[in-house]
Amino acid sequence: MWLNPAPLAEDLGLAYAAYFTHQQDDSVAPAAGSVGPASALRRASRFVRESYLWSRFGYVPQGGATAAHRLAALIAWVMPARREFVETLVMRLRAIPGGRLLDVGCGSGDFLLAMKSLGWEPHGVDFDPEAVRSANRRGLNVELGSLGEHRYPADSFDAVTMIHSIEHVPDPLAVLSEARRVLKSGGQLSIATPNIRSVGHRLFGSNWAHLDPPRHLMLFTPEALSELARQAGFSRAKTVASTHTSGWILVASLSIRRTGRFAAGRAQSRVETILAGTFCRIERGLNWIMPAGEEILLTATK
Repeated sequence: MWLNPAPLAEDLGLAYAAYFTHQQDDSVAPAAGSVGPASALRRASRFVRESYLWSRFGYVPQGGATAAHRLAALIAWVMPARREFVETLVMRLRAIPGGRLLDVGCGSGDFLLAMKSLGWEPHGVDFDPEAVRSANRRGLNVELGSLGEHRYPADSFDAVTMIHSIEHVPDPLAVLSEARRVLKSGGQLSIATPNIRSVGHRLFGSNWAHLDPPRHLMLFTPEALSELARQAGFSRAKTVASTHTSGWILVASLSIRRTGRFAAGRAQSRVETILAGTFCRIERGLNWIMPAGEEILLTATK
């Protein structure tokens, strides 16, 4: 699915003058020393997250893994929603200590900061000047422009990620081909992007929040995204339909249907929270028979 008419390439930046990528997510590195029931719950949640990342992807917890980590990892294994959330946090990348990671369309760098804390050497590129300035202020190596403009050396990265960025570019095949060129042999490409075969798109049609004109230029089915990766030369392209953002998309789409717009950042009502949780569970169940989730997560290998 593509936007028609689409903005001219030289005008794309106008759509990002007040985009959410200008903001920083302070939750990436929670403050140490906090106390109280809420902070205790956060610490327990973080321990489960660290344990699952070690068990599933090889990210060794600080101080080494213990028997408690083995037990905590089981909690995530039996909780599909938690497991899906944690896997999305690292874009299903296995740990490579000191590995070079390039995030295309990195925004203000929340993902890069998180991956740096897990031992990666993070790099980013984004065509939004304000987002790049925000990332640089955080000490991140982020450059302004497109992936193709920078002509990174061939075979120079262990992983390339695109988190809700492939839908923003006019020529996604060219971007994936360039991503393959800069990856080392055996390197991994990981993409997250809206799923036009999702329940949300079927339910809300033109009010589906992931349409997001004029910023989203092309949207994909899982099959189309896998085929695009194969055309770019990748092997073992695999997609799953994720419900990671499904609750948010339900609330945003309901608001668009009702008022014509969605105010990002506002607090959800209790009713919206219940509806969002129910919607996620329904999509997660339907994922067994169809790609129902609101996001596609693709992994592929050079």
